[in-house]
Amino acid sequence: MHPSRRLLSSRTFVTALTAGTMALTAACSDSNSPSTPAGKINLVNASPTAATISLRRDGAGFIAGLQYGSSASKTTVADTSTHVFTAAIGSDTTTVATSSFKVKEDSAYTLVFVKRVAGSALATLPFTATAPANGHAKVRLVNYGTAAVDVYVTDSTTDIATATANTANLVTEAAGAYIDYTAAAKRVRVTTAGTKTVLFDHMLTLTNGQVASILFLDPATAGQANKFVVLVDLNP
Repeated sequence: MHPSRRLLSSRTFVTALTAGTMALTAACSDSNSPSTPAGKINLVNASPTAATISLRRDGAGFIAGLQYGSSASKTTVADTSTHVFTAAIGSDTTTVATSSFKVKEDSAYTLVFVKRVAGSALATLPFTATAPANGHAKVRLVNYGTAAVDVYVTDSTTDIATATANTANLVTEAAGAYIDYTAAAKRVRVTTAGTKTVLFDHMLTLTNGQVASILFLDPATAGQANKFVVLVDLNP
């Protein structure tokens, strides 16, 4: 299956946030020579049973040592060939998941390493949003946890006790609709579906025209906080 893609702007980037720590994990794509067509691969480790993963492109090392709850990005040559991306866990070189597709110029592809009942997989995360109106931003939650959740995007002081979820009963590996709002700091809370039990509580600031996806993950071990990754899908 060909992953969904999006066009890159000169300032497109990916940020990974884990337990309150933010790190810029990719540079813009226009650092490549203009004579070399390129696309970008985003990789997210969303499998709590894989402390680290690696990604190979056509058998050659591509991204290594990606920890659970983190993301990384790398540009790659865009051409007409179908390329095979394979994932392995830890230092083991045994392939546990595969995804094959053509990399088109100025496009980005997001691969999410997940654990399923039948084994590991490289799931693809489509970018489906249109650009927000002037002064607005958009955000969505993608659930890579093991249970269904509700999502609330509110002002910082809003009590969700009587609030209606922006996205309700979001099941595993489902992406909620993009929520459009005036660009400002917003509080994003995730609860167990049908309850007000908060699993995740984060202040997110998006500027004018930005579009982001929050990938919600299980804790690394029971009793710890849920992991999450924020991908900035559009950064005009």
